[in-house]
Amino acid sequence: MKANNKICRIVKKLVMSFKTYLLGLITLLFIACNHPKNETNNKSDDSIRNVKVKYMQQDVSLIRLIANPEVNKGREVRVMGYLNLEFEGDALYLNKSDYDQSISKNALWIQMSHDSLNMPDIKKCSKHYVLLEGTFNTMEGHMGMFSGSIENITRLEVYEGLPGPPRPPLRRKATMSFPPPVLK
Repeated sequence: MKANNKICRIVKKLVMSFKTYLLGLITLLFIACNHPKNETNNKSDDSIRNVKVKYMQQDVSLIRLIANPEVNKGREVRVMGYLNLEFEGDALYLNKSDYDQSISKNALWIQMSHDSLNMPDIKKCSKHYVLLEGTFNTMEGHMGMFSGSIENITRLEVYEGLPGPPRPPLRRKATMSFPPPVLK
């Protein structure tokens, strides 16, 4: 009887170790099947995705470009802002107030050829809010005065959709005196 118990215990240990071995083998097979087959294929897929992202135009605010220039470096972007075109001052400002106060760190240098700047369609955009598309670069423009630059401009048009400055709220006559009367 004692021999049978010993044999039963040995068989149980073997079955348990076989189950453990089988479970480990199944786990390894599962990992091997789901693991990428070739690392070089994955790298080329990533580079293809990066190329697509690099050349997709993005609607980006000037604030985002100024705050995080490295994130958008080399990307085609679409931005809106107040455009000023003048000698050594071609820039897209966050707003007209920044232009009026000469806050050039709230602006991006606009890189255009001299011939382009003399075109009537481009001149009419100066001193207006515009929609501009081009390639963002971290180069800080004329003498490092600006927070970046936009080059290779593909679109420039006056943007009429921006509202004017906010109007003050209407003042209404109070219909109740303060403190309010106590009701009895």
